Amino acid sequence: SKSSKSQYVPEVNPTHTASATDHTTINDSRIKFTVLILLCCQNSGHALLTRYSQGIRKETYSSTEVVLVAEVLKLIASGYIAFRDVSDTDAVGKGFAKLLWLVLHAQKIIVLVLLYSAGNLLAYYALARIEASVYTVLLQLKILTTAAFSVIYMERYLSSNKWRALLLLVIGCILVASPSFKRSPLQSCEMLLRAAATGNDYSTPSVKSIRNSSIGNATTAVSNWETALGVSAILLMVSITGYSAIYFEKMLKKEGEKITIWERNFQLALYSTLLLLGVTLSERYINYDNSNSEEESSQYFSGWTVNTVMISLIQATGGLLVAATLKYADAVLKTLATSGSIVISAVLGY
Repeated sequence: SKSSKSQYVPEVNPTHTASATDHTTINDSRIKFTVLILLCCQNSGHALLTRYSQGIRKETYSSTEVVLVAEVLKLIASGYIAFRDVSDTDAVGKGFAKLLWLVLHAQKIIVLVLLYSAGNLLAYYALARIEASVYTVLLQLKILTTAAFSVIYMERYLSSNKWRALLLLVIGCILVASPSFKRSPLQSCEMLLRAAATGNDYSTPSVKSIRNSSIGNATTAVSNWETALGVSAILLMVSITGYSAIYFEKMLKKEGEKITIWERNFQLALYSTLLLLGVTLSERYINYDNSNSEEESSQYFSGWTVNTVMISLIQATGGLLVAATLKYADAVLKTLATSGSIVISAVLGY
C-alpha cells in the first residue's frame, strides 16, 4: 500500500494575531482622543479670540467675510489633498477629473448644507420670539437629540449610565451659560446665516459671542402664541442639529460608499463657499442701501487685522476637525468635546 504523505500545516500564533488587533485598536483610540482634544481646544481658542477681537478690541469687520475666507482655505486644503490622494475611493478619475466628479456627485452634501441653513434660520426665528434664557436652556437639548438619532440611525446602544451622564452634561451647560440669560434675545441675522453655510454649531460660544444687538430699556410684549412658535422653532432646530450630525457621520462611515474624508470636506467647503458668497453679496447690497456714501459700502474686507486672520485660520481648522471627529469618533463624542470647550472658554474667559 502507498504510504500517505503528511502535509505540513503552518501553525498560527493566536498571541501574535491578538497583539496585532490590540495594536490597531490602541492606534484608533489614540487618533480618536487626539481629534477630540484638538476640537475642544479649537472651539475654545476660537471663542476666546473672537471675544477678544470684537468684545475687547472692538474691531469691526464682517463675520460673513471671516467665515468665507475660512471656507476658501478649507476648500484649498481639502481639494489639494483630494487631488494628490491615490487611495481606494469610489470617486471616478484622477486629479482634476476626480474633483469634477465630486462636484457633480454632491447631492448628499447639498442636503447637509440645506439642513444647516434651515437650523440657523429657525434659530433666528426663535430668538425674535423668546427670551435668551429660554433659548439657552432649550438649546442644550441638542446633546440629547444627537444621542437619540445615533441610537435610531446608527443603531448604537447607550446604557442608562450614559443617558444620565448626557443629562448631567445638559444641566452643566445650562449652568455655565447662565450669565448669558441677561443678554438680549435678538442676534444678527448675518451671524446666523454665515453659520448656516459652514456647518458650524451655532450654539457654541464661538458663534454666540460674536455679536449681540442691544435694545436698550425697551420692552416688547410677546403674546403666548408667539412664544409657543419660538419654543417650537427651537425644538425643531435642536432636532435638525442632532439629525444633521448623525447624517454627516453616517455619510462618512457608510460601508457601501468609499469617499474619503478629504473628498467630503472638499464637497462641503465648495457648496458652503457658494452659499456664503450669496450671503456676502446680499449683505453688501443691504449695506449699500443703508450707507451714506458709496465708498463706505463698497469696501470688502475692511477692518481686518492680524486677529481676524487668526480667527479665519482657526475656523478653517475647526471645519476639518469636525469631519475628522465624525470619522474617527462619533457625533455624541463631538457634542461632548464641544461642551467641554464651553467650560474651558468660561474658565479662561473669566
